[in-house]
Amino acid sequence: MAITFTSLLIWVVRYINDFEVKANSLERIQGYINIELEKPATEEGKPPAYWPASGDLRVEGLSARYSEDGPMVLYNISFHIKSGERVGVVGRTGSGKSSLTLSLLRWITTQGSVKYDGRETSTLNKIWMLCAPAS
Repeated sequence: MAITFTSLLIWVVRYINDFEVKANSLERIQGYINIELEKPATEEGKPPAYWPASGDLRVEGLSARYSEDGPMVLYNISFHIKSGERVGVVGRTGSGKSSLTLSLLRWITTQGSVKYDGRETSTLNKIWMLCAPAS
């Protein structure tokens, strides 16, 4: 009798666990379905065929956050990297290296100006930021 009860209890626990795992999977799928889509590419956002020509990068007053209502993770960053310069970004864990990279590619919410080869990146289709060859 005790063995039967234990077996039944184990079966119930496994069944509940399996249900919870499947419910979590369904919740994730629904989350992906409800993700806001990016704006479609437009002709105005397409850079000229020669772009980028030099690779000059100018950042002025860049601030960034991971969500519209989230806290700022970068605050008022400004720098200029001339064409041909080599730059390394170093720092401790959590200092903002990845956040800087994501904000330059406009993968996170930003404020301020980022000009790549003299062109404001906020006017470009995001696909061109990913496809532009490094100069």
